[in-house]
Amino acid sequence: MEEAPSFRHIFLVIIALTAISALLIFFFLKPELTGRVVTRTTVINAQQASCNFTLSNGWNLISIPCAPFSEYSVGEFSGLFNISPVSIHTYLASDSSDPWKAYKSGLPAWVVQDINSISDKNGYWVNMNDSGRLDVTSVINTPRTIAVVAGWNLVGYPTKNPKRVNESLVTLFPNWRELRYYNSSDSSYYVFYNITQTGDFTNQTPYSGYWIYMSTSGTWVVSW
Repeated sequence: MEEAPSFRHIFLVIIALTAISALLIFFFLKPELTGRVVTRTTVINAQQASCNFTLSNGWNLISIPCAPFSEYSVGEFSGLFNISPVSIHTYLASDSSDPWKAYKSGLPAWVVQDINSISDKNGYWVNMNDSGRLDVTSVINTPRTIAVVAGWNLVGYPTKNPKRVNESLVTLFPNWRELRYYNSSDSSYYVFYNITQTGDFTNQTPYSGYWIYMSTSGTWVVSW
């Protein structure tokens, strides 16, 4: 007749099972301690699209959603207009010591230009000596993430789909304070305030660049 397990045997089995469970939990739930790498991947969807809009004589605050993921060189960007811009400017808030950048075509090769490439994430001031048009077929990449810092930021609008301001900026809520765009047809700024959820406009629209004031840094996610 087979002898029943003793209390000592049962106790050792319980200890062994407990130790094995602890090792499994440690291995699978604590990758930062075991050296295992956890990778998170964001899938970028690139869709072919055409961007066509008119610029006024004088100053225009624009963005270009149809841009390759590798961005345009500033020379390529200038060539997309039927009339070459007088100059192109942007404001990079992350460069606190020298945020204003500029490019002017036709200067000698030894002149150092501040803008080397054009991104769908940035807003740009474009100065024209006549009304002109931009026509380009490229891709729109979604989602796009745009880092912003405390204070004023000049951002692009990297989509062709309009969206209500309070919905568009939800990933920056409640830390954005004010949003502005420039209407070149009447040379005026239009403003929307977060604190009252009211302003001179209700939607963000394609091809406009925007000034946004932040109380702290954040990341704007554009996924539509």
